[in-house]
Amino acid sequence: MSRQIDADRLKKHYAWWRITDSGRDMADLFDEIVDAQPTADVVEVVRCENCKWWDNEDNGPFGYCHAAKHCHYSRHWEIQIYRKTEPDFFCKDGEQKEGTDTP
Repeated sequence: MSRQIDADRLKKHYAWWRITDSGRDMADLFDEIVDAQPTADVVEVVRCENCKWWDNEDNGPFGYCHAAKHCHYSRHWEIQIYRKTEPDFFCKDGEQKEGTDTP
């Protein structure tokens, strides 16, 4: 199975090789190898716990999505029914809550 990495972050981990002349060639070679790898078609996601549409007021194992696309009105009562999700779930409609960062 393939996995996606942050190539720029990886390069920072071995950047110290460039301090010495002997390590400079090795670091340049490693740069070439990393840059030659194919780029995966991925997008960053917003996990429910960091989404402005999600709340977990009762601190239970689940929370509720308040995005209009994920809730509906009950036919029998005048209430909205929200989708129940776990904190690490995500969807295409997630929007970053202010003050949080994606992992």
